[in-house]
Amino acid sequence: MLLTVLTDQAQSVAVKEVMRASFEMFLMVLLAGGTERVFVRTDYEMVMDDFRNMKRVFCASGEGLAAVLAEEVVDRAAEVAEGVIGLMSLPTERLIEDFTTAACESGVAGGITEWQRISMPPTTGRWNRSDPNTVFRVLCYRSERQRQLRRRSEVEQERMSRRRKPKKPTCSLYCFAM
Repeated sequence: MLLTVLTDQAQSVAVKEVMRASFEMFLMVLLAGGTERVFVRTDYEMVMDDFRNMKRVFCASGEGLAAVLAEEVVDRAAEVAEGVIGLMSLPTERLIEDFTTAACESGVAGGITEWQRISMPPTTGRWNRSDPNTVFRVLCYRSERQRQLRRRSEVEQERMSRRRKPKKPTCSLYCFAM
């Protein structure tokens, strides 16, 4: 009986370590997967779905491994990864603000003024939503090309609509006062 209990406990510990390593590797592939990696904000939903499916493998309520873990244990272990994945859903302007704040708080920026450069944050190897290196990597992999193309299209449509409209004479109140 003691052998069975120890085996069950060892299985649980082993599954927990596999889960932790899987979550870390998910983030490693996401944030340090190479120079060809590019994401747009809408990719957040797909990446989050993939991560939820991975969580389900380790959850007792899912159809996962033989030695499954309690949902609370899995959720607690997934908090950091979900926070990092959540960065992908933020607008670029917000990511820049978060990066600047995180860099200043961590001492990377060291009392910068508005127009000074912020040095490259050190790689800690520990991904976290508030880590300047993590936010920096999300920014680096952000593809703004689609946003730029959409903005160009909007500007072009605005120009075209201005060309079509006849110009109204404009007078200011100053004209009437004379």
